[in-house]
Amino acid sequence: MAENDGNRWRHGLFGCFHDIKWTIITLFLPCYPLYKIGIAIGRKWIAVLTIMLLCLAYLSTSSVRVPFAVNDHNVATKLLLSGLFCISTLLFVTYIGLRLFMRIRIKKMQKIEGSIFHDLLAVSCCGPCAICQEIQEAEILDQERIK
Repeated sequence: MAENDGNRWRHGLFGCFHDIKWTIITLFLPCYPLYKIGIAIGRKWIAVLTIMLLCLAYLSTSSVRVPFAVNDHNVATKLLLSGLFCISTLLFVTYIGLRLFMRIRIKKMQKIEGSIFHDLLAVSCCGPCAICQEIQEAEILDQERIK
C-alpha cells in the first residue's frame, strides 16, 4: 500500500489497476463503490442520491437518443424530446456536482491538496478512474477508523 505524505493521492487517477477488484466492480456496477465512498465520508445519503441520479440520467438519456435519430417533423415530439434532453442534462450536472462534493470531502479528510478544477475534470471526464481512486482512499479511511 502506498504511503500518503499528507498532500497527495496514494494512487494516481489512472492507477485503477492497483486493485483490480475495484476496477471491475466500478466498470460494471458503479453504484456499489459510490455507496462505499459515501459511507467512508460519513454522507451515506449523498451516495444514495448520487446513485439515483446516475440511474435517472441514464434512463432519461437512453430515451432521448433513439427518437432524435428519427426524422420527425411533429412539434409536440420535438418539444417532448427537448424537455427530456433538458431534464437529462440537469440530472447529469447535478450528478457531477454530487460527485465533486464526494471527491472534495475525501480530499479534506485525507489532507490531499489539489484544485477544484482538476477534481471537476476528473469526475466529469474520467469518472470510473476517479471512483477507483476515491474508493482506494475510502478503504484506507476505513482501515484507519478500525485501528
